[in-house]
Amino acid sequence: MSCVTQPGARVVQSARAVLPTVSDQASALQLSTSSQQLGAALGDLRSALYRAREVCSGLELESAAELIRSLKLELEAFQRAAERSELRPLPGETVRLG
Repeated sequence: MSCVTQPGARVVQSARAVLPTVSDQASALQLSTSSQQLGAALGDLRSALYRAREVCSGLELESAAELIRSLKLELEAFQRAAERSELRPLPGETVRLG
């Protein structure tokens, strides 16, 4: 269970535990209905969190794959430049041989 939904789940448990001690029938009915609605809403929230987590992890993987593709293209460009002896030192660097 998510740390986001855990406090709400405890409220539902507490409401259901105290329900038999509520003597006013209208209040007991309202408490029961409210705790059921909260429980259902928490279930929906858990489902949404799970789906969001799946989507986000997919985006992270796609982002990492894009970065790898970009770095591969850059490395290939450096390799072609090296083969043509077109590499130059960056500003502030010197040429080091061997």
